[in-house]
Amino acid sequence: MTSSGDATEPDDVTAARIRDVHHLLELLDLLPVPDLEKKGHFWNEFAVAEAGDRAKPDPHYIVGKLASWIQDVNDEPGDAERARRLASYCLHFFDKQGPAVGDVLRGCVDGGEATGQRLAQSICEVAWRIYVPIVAAMNRENDPLRRRQNMIWQLRQTGASGDGGV
Repeated sequence: MTSSGDATEPDDVTAARIRDVHHLLELLDLLPVPDLEKKGHFWNEFAVAEAGDRAKPDPHYIVGKLASWIQDVNDEPGDAERARRLASYCLHFFDKQGPAVGDVLRGCVDGGEATGQRLAQSICEVAWRIYVPIVAAMNRENDPLRRRQNMIWQLRQTGASGDGGV
C-alpha cells in the first residue's frame, strides 16, 4: 500500500477507508460549519475546551485545519494522505480527557448528557480506523523489515555471542 492511495492498494482496503472517510465527514457534519464568521461562538467555546490547561486557545487554527482538510477529503475521499491528515487533526482536536469537549459538543446533537462525549468518541474511533492502517503502511514502506525484527535480533544475538552470526 502506498500513502497516496494509488492502484497498488487492495480494493477492499481502499473501499473500507473510503467508507470510513464518508462516515467521518458525516460525523463532522453534525458540528457547526467550521467558519469563525458564521459560527465563531461555538468554535471559540470549543477552542477553550480543546485547549484545556494550555495558555491560549486558538479557534483560528482549529477552524483552519478542519475546514481545509474536510474540503480536501471531500474532493478526493480515496486519497490516503488527505484522509490521514484529516484523521490526524480529528484525533488531535477531539481526543481529550475530561468532560469539557463533550460538554461543548452536546449542543450539536439531540440526546442525553453523554451525547457530546459520544460524538467526540465516535469521531476519534473513525479517525483512528483511518489513521492506523495508513501510517502503519507508511512505516512498512520506510522500513520493510520492521516485521522481521525478531529474526534480526536473533541473528545479532548469535553474532554477539561469538557463534559466527551477523
